[in-house]
Formats: sequence, C-alpha cells, structure tokens
Amino acid sequence: MKIIRYTDKENAIHYAIQHADGRAERLEGCIYENPKPSGELADVAKLLAPVEPKTIFCIGLN
Repeated sequence: MKIIRYTDKENAIHYAIQHADGRAERLEGCIYENPKPSGELADVAKLLAPVEPKTIFCIGLN
C-alpha cells in the first residue's frame, strides 16, 4: 500500500492510497493510527512531500 499526501482543487491537504493502476482512494481518520479508505476517489491536483517539516536545518561550508 502506497500512501500519498496531496492537495485537491480547493487547495485542501489530504492523504490517499495510490493503487497500482494509478487510482487514488481518499483516506479517513488519523494517518498515524488507523487510517481507513473512504471509498471515494481522490481529486489529486498536486502531490506533496510525505510529511510537512517543522524545522529545516542547513549545514554548509563557506
């Protein structure tokens, strides 16, 4: 099972299961506990990163 994070046409963020044939089925409930398929197809406008980072650290040489 591949779980994706996406925005719909109204820019709302959701999670879905992506099936092998390319369909995406929207998930209900908390993604970290026990998400359940809702039975409705997801309206994917844009795929997002799997999680939203709270802090970004940058290390580099000057």
